[in-house]
Amino acid sequence: MSLGWERYFSGDSDLIQYHKRSSIDLISLPRDFSKFNSVYMYDIVIKRLPRP
Repeated sequence: MSLGWERYFSGDSDLIQYHKRSSIDLISLPRDFSKFNSVYMYDIVIKRLPRP
């Protein structure tokens, strides 16, 4: 993932997570893409927005 997001490894094997060093945000995605839904999309869109 680009734009400063780095893979974050945690104990949850059902999710792939990304962390941005300059913030406390964590984006989570399901490993099984068939479980991807609007909640994950919202998470991606909102957390990628620049903050003032």
